[in-house]
Amino acid sequence: PLRDTIPSLRALGRLVGRSEQAERLIAFYEERMRRVTQRVAGATRPSVFVHAHAGGYDCCMTAGQGTFNAFVNASGGRNIAAAMVPGATGQIGLEQLIAADPDVYIATGGTHLAKLGGLVLGLGVGEKDAAASFAKLLGTPSLATLSAIEKRRAFGFWHLFNDTPLHVVAIELLAKWFHPERFADIDPAATLAEGARFSAIPLDGTLWIATPPKP
Repeated sequence: PLRDTIPSLRALGRLVGRSEQAERLIAFYEERMRRVTQRVAGATRPSVFVHAHAGGYDCCMTAGQGTFNAFVNASGGRNIAAAMVPGATGQIGLEQLIAADPDVYIATGGTHLAKLGGLVLGLGVGEKDAAASFAKLLGTPSLATLSAIEKRRAFGFWHLFNDTPLHVVAIELLAKWFHPERFADIDPAATLAEGARFSAIPLDGTLWIATPPKP
């Protein structure tokens, strides 16, 4: 996505006779991406684990050199699985994850995980259902030993952000989670709302979630 989004949008804009609209979307996308790049420059990169399709399958599916690795890098993090998984995606053992003990735990979820008992996020998903699935995931005994979960540095986002130019929202989220002091004034929800005007379908639902603060 970080390589192909802009040329793809330009090609699609020409094909469907909407080049002007495509250029407006590209300008929006480039401005948001540039802002993240500038703010993470020089920052210390926390170690990050991306748990793909979290809770729906045996632990732990993740990104090696794939899409989410690029998202983590762009957001100022360091993907621990990049050195463990040679391909775009793969699976690491629970023991490897526990030994690495990343600073930040990121889960991806979707409606496809509802029947599997995993993290449910996405279009049409209510906050209550998302929160219940996230709490269940973080309560998994094997994952609960991670210091990132204990320290409430555990988050989740919609897996299908990788299939839309609005993955820029996911990158803002990651950057804000990794570097809250540098992104205190950045509101990914506002970016989503602005980006939604380019969408042919409503983008309503719970698309990300964070560990609630201690009571």
